Amino acid sequence: MPCITVTGTKFKHHRPLSFNSQLVDYDSLANPYVPQSQVNIYRDRLTVMADVVTPNQFELELLSEKEITTEGTVLEAMDVLHKKGIPIVVLTSFRPAESAKEIYLYGSTRKEGQRTAVKIEIPTISAHFTGTGDLLAACILAWITRTNNLKEALEKAVATVQGVLLKTFKHASEGAEAPAAPTAAQVAAKMATLELRLVQSKEHIENPHSDIRAIKIF
Repeated sequence: MPCITVTGTKFKHHRPLSFNSQLVDYDSLANPYVPQSQVNIYRDRLTVMADVVTPNQFELELLSEKEITTEGTVLEAMDVLHKKGIPIVVLTSFRPAESAKEIYLYGSTRKEGQRTAVKIEIPTISAHFTGTGDLLAACILAWITRTNNLKEALEKAVATVQGVLLKTFKHASEGAEAPAAPTAAQVAAKMATLELRLVQSKEHIENPHSDIRAIKIF
């Protein structure tokens, strides 16, 4: 981790680069891929180098050292990162309550003392996909770079991911129904059908179309 920090600092010193810092996902609170001994370095030295950070709810709590339970606490936690010098913070998923069906994405930017924040209600799909967080983070960075507009960038990024997921889900649904007691091989085959159809979604990734709109908070 210290080596990554030093290397990143050198790169940013010699040429203008945009960094997106995405904390490695957690399987559970008890077993993070990032060792606890490295969390402080990640939070205090590596993340603050980023131009864009894209944590989920738990990761934002870790980075901001604040509990997130409401929209107000979401915005407060994001502002903690702004005060550390990170200009763009995107909370990729927030559920107002454990039983809530709605999932929200929040975006916040601070530039020259002016802060803007928006949110998007994300449509849910009843399936488990792998790699959606990485795809969303990549799309957010790409569209922010391309549009220089937080609201538009997040709308495009969410629309892109939704398009890929729908194409993937449709492809999986067209397969044969799973047996009542599937074998390990059958389970593996079914999981393979839910691998993101990125190549097949090329046109949508380049030019996403969607009715998804961000709501301006302030």
